[in-house]
Parts: sequence; C-alpha cells; structure tokens
Amino acid sequence: MARVIDLSIAIGHKDKACIQTHVRDDFVLKMIGTNDAFDLMHLDEVSVRMPDILEMNITNALSHGNAAMCEGIVTLKDKSVYSFCFVVKFVNTAKHALIKSGQIYIIKKTIKY
Repeated sequence: MARVIDLSIAIGHKDKACIQTHVRDDFVLKMIGTNDAFDLMHLDEVSVRMPDILEMNITNALSHGNAAMCEGIVTLKDKSVYSFCFVVKFVNTAKHALIKSGQIYIIKKTIKY
C-alpha cells in the first residue's frame, strides 16, 4: 500500500525520477474517462497536461495479491477539488515488485460553502 501511495504522490508532484523507482520500463498509465495513456517515455506529457496540485489527501489504501489502490482528494492551485482513485498492478506479489500498470479515475467535486 505504501508503494501505491508513494507513486500517487510522485505523479502528483510530477517527480519523474521517483516514478521511475516504482515502475517497470514498460509501465503504462491510463487516465480513465479520457483516451490518454502514457508510458515511461512519455511521462513528460503527463507533467505538461496535469495541473499543479496544491494539496493531496490520501483517504484510503488497499492491497490484495498483485494489485493495490489508493484514493483521496486533490485540490488544485485554482482551488478546484477532485476525488481520485489510483489502481495499480504489480509484476508479481513479491514485496519489492515493480508496478507494471496503473489507472487513475478522477471526478470533479462540487463543494458548497
């Protein structure tokens, strides 16, 4: 669970070096609800397309077998708020297995103050 949380934070911070420590060379990241899918060679495109995150709160994380997920809320610099769920698949169930794929689900929240 800690590894999927660390990867979520690295993606949120656009930290390519940290991302690469958690994933395989053939890693693919899919943005559900769009036609976007990125591999390691194109992570810079993710950085350009992703808005800057002001705050990220992880509210839940689970793992089972070779899969894990974390979910939470991100607040962007423009103050818009999104719920997200990041689901990953590991190469195998070993403790230090690399992540081979990930899917991010994002939904904009409407908050009334």
